[in-house]
Amino acid sequence: MYGMKLPEDQGGLVRKTAILVFVFMLVLAAVPGIHSTQDLDWGPTVDFYRDGAYVHGLLEGRYGEDPQYKGEHLWYTPLLFVVEAALVKVTGLPVEAVLVRAGAWLDLLAPICFFIMAWYFRGPVTAVAASAIYLFFLVGEEPGWAVPTYSPWLIPVSFVQAFFYLDLILIDRAFRSDRGMPSLLMGTAVGVTFLSHAVPALIAVAIIAALTIGLGVRHWRMGERSRAIRRVILGMGSGLVFLITSLPLLWYIVGDYGLHMENRAPFLYTYYVLTLRNMDLLLMHNLTWVSLAGLAGAVVLVREVVRRRQLERVIELAWFGICIFLFCYAYIVSAAEDKYGIRLPGTAPTFHYFFYMKAALVLFAGGVVSDPLHRSITWLSSRFRGTDGAPGGRAGIWAMAIWALPITVIYPAYAHRADLFIMRSRSLVISEDHDRTDMFIHVRQLLGWDHVVLCDDELSMLPMMPSARKVLVTLSTMANPYVAHNERVLDRNALFEGLHGNDPRTEELLSKYGVTHLLLSTEQEQDLSQRATWFPTEVYRNERYVLFTR
Repeated sequence: MYGMKLPEDQGGLVRKTAILVFVFMLVLAAVPGIHSTQDLDWGPTVDFYRDGAYVHGLLEGRYGEDPQYKGEHLWYTPLLFVVEAALVKVTGLPVEAVLVRAGAWLDLLAPICFFIMAWYFRGPVTAVAASAIYLFFLVGEEPGWAVPTYSPWLIPVSFVQAFFYLDLILIDRAFRSDRGMPSLLMGTAVGVTFLSHAVPALIAVAIIAALTIGLGVRHWRMGERSRAIRRVILGMGSGLVFLITSLPLLWYIVGDYGLHMENRAPFLYTYYVLTLRNMDLLLMHNLTWVSLAGLAGAVVLVREVVRRRQLERVIELAWFGICIFLFCYAYIVSAAEDKYGIRLPGTAPTFHYFFYMKAALVLFAGGVVSDPLHRSITWLSSRFRGTDGAPGGRAGIWAMAIWALPITVIYPAYAHRADLFIMRSRSLVISEDHDRTDMFIHVRQLLGWDHVVLCDDELSMLPMMPSARKVLVTLSTMANPYVAHNERVLDRNALFEGLHGNDPRTEELLSKYGVTHLLLSTEQEQDLSQRATWFPTEVYRNERYVLFTR
């Protein structure tokens, strides 16, 4: 229906139908997600542990501090854990339960914002088609965090995509106006997005920069120099507002760390599906009718941009192209360091850019599918009803309602997809590991904010990470990227060697990191002959784990 003029009564009916169909689809998508999460007490992945650490820290009045490393600062985007902390205050539930149960509700914001964005750029009929693809036909057997869709798991990438879709609308509004307020709103919105996650903000900033340069050059060449200068000024103004809005994070990663990354593992991580050696999996998950329709839509989009240069189409193409470029660059960064030891400036793992590229493909696929479907229904109407075949509201309504059929066919598999079953199973396994969760409770109760625990990588994840109590070193991909990781690993290993036998560096290293406690499994305890020399006092013990202090 994009660009089609209907009588007001028909247009109103189409709009109401689009909203009703979308709400129906949203409820269908939400029900299995809510059912899968509402009785869980622990999140299924380390993302929940990291977020839980920040939530506990915020509730203890420690905003701006790294909950894992003593003396270090905030490095992760804070907006989501601020929301989570507020939910803990409102509900009174334990932090871990809120994190694993709230996602089924909070993540509904993503499909809602996607639907609004698709409607804004393509109209209600395409918005329904794209949302149906987004909700039901894209995820397959991949984890929800790897695909732009609704997922009940409150992993940042699934939640924060909502902000990016709203950014696209505000970008379009800002570049249609020569007034300052739309540009300031755009800068503020992208700043909020940055506080939720850096990747969608980076993509949005790149789109804004491309449009600013492109329109500025265009106006300049047309002799409209005042408009060119004004466009640059508006861009600078939105950039300034972006920086101000982003200060709750920039204050630390720029002011304290100077954006100098010591630990490169977080952005070198590569989702195993997105590798050449797993090309079969890449094709299995992505060589689908959705991807093919999306690529066809991308070709159509390029032709439209070349012919008419409509701003909304330019934004869509910039979104898609920038994601491809950043994905390729991130892959080159990872491959160059892994294979040749070449260290290039990094941004984020490749899957983040692939995620937003696929979101663009979903929008394009919605257009490719809905337009011929709508035209076919209009043609059939003209054939059987004897009308003149002019597009009308009835054809649009049928083009939206017809999605009920394929959704009905796929829904049983969708409601039992791997994203629900596997993640739920992992959560239950963690909840049933009573010794580990019991140690988590006692670590939080018995240790203070500045206590530092020596332990191995496994125990640094759980029970330590979600407890918001410090460790000497944790898993590299979840650790502060602005703190040298390898040095801490070597020092941790040296300390364990010292617990096996005499090592003259033990006292020095314990003092260097302010280590106060030692956490072991009961199996490890038997192998450390010098443990009693350095950690003589037992603090707490259960059947599988034991905590000592100096």
